[in-house]
Amino acid sequence: MRRLLLLLSALLLAPASAADDDVPPPEICWAKAPSQLKVRITPQGSSHLAPSLPVEVELVDGVTFTTRWIEAELPAEGSLELSTVRVRDKASDGWTLTVSGGVCNDDGSICLPFHATETIPARGKRRGKLTAEPGPAPRAVPSRADVPDEVTDAAMLPPRRRWYDATKEGDVEAAFADATASGRNLLIDFYAPWCPPCDRLKAEFLDRPERLEVLSEFVLLKADADDPASFELKDRYQVGGYPTLLVVDAAGIEFDRITGFDGRTDALAARLHAAAYAPAAAEATPVDLLRQLVAANESEAAVAFVVGMEPHAAEAFAEDYEGLRLALQALRGSNEDALATAINLAAADTSPLPGLAAHHAGSAIEMVEAEDAARAEELKAHYEGRIAAAVGARSPANVLLGRGWTSISGQLVDHAPDLHDDIALGSWYRADWTDEDGARQLLADGALRVAAAILIAEQQTADLPRLEDGRLSLALPDSLLTEAVRPRLLEQSGRVHDLVSLLNKAGLADVAEPLIAAMVALTPQDFTWHYKQAGFLRDHRGGNGAADAATRALTHSYGDNRLRAARRLAEILHAVGNDDAALAAIDDALAVPAPTEENVRTHRYRTALVTLHDTIAPPPKEEPR
Repeated sequence: MRRLLLLLSALLLAPASAADDDVPPPEICWAKAPSQLKVRITPQGSSHLAPSLPVEVELVDGVTFTTRWIEAELPAEGSLELSTVRVRDKASDGWTLTVSGGVCNDDGSICLPFHATETIPARGKRRGKLTAEPGPAPRAVPSRADVPDEVTDAAMLPPRRRWYDATKEGDVEAAFADATASGRNLLIDFYAPWCPPCDRLKAEFLDRPERLEVLSEFVLLKADADDPASFELKDRYQVGGYPTLLVVDAAGIEFDRITGFDGRTDALAARLHAAAYAPAAAEATPVDLLRQLVAANESEAAVAFVVGMEPHAAEAFAEDYEGLRLALQALRGSNEDALATAINLAAADTSPLPGLAAHHAGSAIEMVEAEDAARAEELKAHYEGRIAAAVGARSPANVLLGRGWTSISGQLVDHAPDLHDDIALGSWYRADWTDEDGARQLLADGALRVAAAILIAEQQTADLPRLEDGRLSLALPDSLLTEAVRPRLLEQSGRVHDLVSLLNKAGLADVAEPLIAAMVALTPQDFTWHYKQAGFLRDHRGGNGAADAATRALTHSYGDNRLRAARRLAEILHAVGNDDAALAAIDDALAVPAPTEENVRTHRYRTALVTLHDTIAPPPKEEPR
């Protein structure tokens, strides 16, 4: 389930009724200095740089080098001055400079994105201006390349290394060749532009300067899962969920796989560090050995390894979430001895993170449920009581549902955001172990905790009332829709996505709807929230407005997302009897040539569209001869 630096596709936009020219674009000047390029961005008129949209400067020489600077700490007024490194391949004639960000009028009523691009020659012209245009910068594919040793700018991630890009011709082969030459493993990031957890992983880990050290242990390769150029790599490793981080060696043998992002950045760093180089057998821990068996798909050996563990080793696994996750993964669907081992491991868990305990308990319950329903019910009651006690002792809360379930209010302990995320994760699983009313209360608790995580992460709790014991008092949706907080939701889009999922699962549509509307207004050019709004209106509002939202999602989609958006629009149109328009949407989407690989997500989406087409307009039956 489910920060500072979001992709520029996440746009800050206030009321749609305001005209674009209400906020003039800034003046952007550049000047060459020895080994650097200086850029000054000056807001015009009564405006200032948008505090919620980082300024990004990219300098590309068109042959080898890309220098990228992202600046999130923007002045409240006046100019922003940056200096970025100039690196040029000898074959290059100069650079392409791209600057993008956002500007707001001084009363904060409207903020708009801008971008500007200029060609800078290697010789001659030493200074100049860029013409800023409204709207986000066109989506670009960064170059690869190593940056010389003297370039150690913390904003260039990671230092002296560049991300190879699977969508750029030759980069995959170059990445594996680099791994062979350097003796390093590859870290492959499979992501999707519509994926909120992918945004969180990038913003909270992959783009963070404090993670440079561990990232530098790898050859880095990124793969946009929606780009056809990535399909061969995606098919090779059977990747179907995002984000997925793969650690593979130079021969392409998978060593570790991390699917999803739960916000536990320190744990992720430790895991990647352990996976950067395969440990020698004498140094390998039981978790290392099991990880290698699971990654190599040695299922029988992995099961035998877990079942045959000595008691002290089993205790270590129970206290190590990574080990417990791997053990449950290995044991899923195995024999009775393996199931018993899995249950004992989950039951013995002593981690201070009750949400993950609920996750693992849910895995154990699923394994038992098919064989012994009564035993599964006993486990649900046991785990629910145990985890509820752990949460109550660590983080007591008083959460109330408003009349008609139109609001949620309550008081919570002021924790680190990650702990609130974890307890909310536990609420998601625990809701499946109780009755409808109990589930709604648990999910409301989880939703309020995610809201608290957003406010704490964005340092927006100063104006919240507190009880005498120091607990925060907040309400949904109001506490997230204030003038100060609403723009900050962009930085927390992954958590907002999780929050809306909790509310939808709880049936709290009146609480979820204004939050979805706020995200649509903040990201008008993004597929994600239009698509989510279409599904919400279909499921909770009788379809009113769903077709318009689905059409907007289709307008702002590409690749696999275009297939998803077309299917949603066609389903909505079919439900209201507009079959001609539904079939036209399907036909337009299927007109794009299919990739040749068989085991990629694209084919599943295309097959679903063909099935839907045949449901709406069955093919004519052949006459018997």
